[in-house]
Amino acid sequence: MERIKGKELGVSHWDTGRWYIKVQCPNCKEYRWVQERYFNKENFSSWCCACQAGKKGSDSHNWHGGKRHSVKGYIKIYVTPDSPFASMRHPDGSILEHRLMMAKHLGRPLKPEEIVHHKNGIKSDNRLDNLEINTLSTHMSFHAKKKELWKYSPIHLPPQVSSGGE
Repeated sequence: MERIKGKELGVSHWDTGRWYIKVQCPNCKEYRWVQERYFNKENFSSWCCACQAGKKGSDSHNWHGGKRHSVKGYIKIYVTPDSPFASMRHPDGSILEHRLMMAKHLGRPLKPEEIVHHKNGIKSDNRLDNLEINTLSTHMSFHAKKKELWKYSPIHLPPQVSSGGE
């Protein structure tokens, strides 16, 4: 396997000291240079970008069983259009896992106004005993009360001023 420094390839200034290896796409047989540190990753694909672009879903090198983590900490599940819960799908084809778990438990798709609340506050803990279904108003009042209590916790109270007579 051919191995050279980035400087020899003429790559950008911050990658000149990194090692690159030559990899052949198993589909089109074209060669490309890949940073060595990416080559040993578990989800590395030797397919080139052009060949990879046509692969979707479970055929993609980036497939992790249809599960992804959202930016807000929730788990998103890919659901097929023919699923009984397809009416709950986002435009990208996913459903938040906690909503899907509750829908399966109830045996019906959830209505948009039904909120699934994580009792322990951990957004990725989607066990049924940690989930409860609320209306929007109930859910909002719960978080408002929680925020009010948090505001008066000892961590957030102003420090006590000592009288100086000690």
